[in-house]
Amino acid sequence: MKIERKQNVVLVPYPFQGHLTPMLQLGSILHSQGFSVIIA
Repeated sequence: MKIERKQNVVLVPYPFQGHLTPMLQLGSILHSQGFSVIIA
């Protein structure tokens, strides 16, 4: 029996204009690869 563990990722964007959108795109890509993504 194989137990699959989901990997967690916490993304913390720098609070300046233009940093949030790429961070959301990265989170979407990681989520599609099976990661659990949290954006703080």
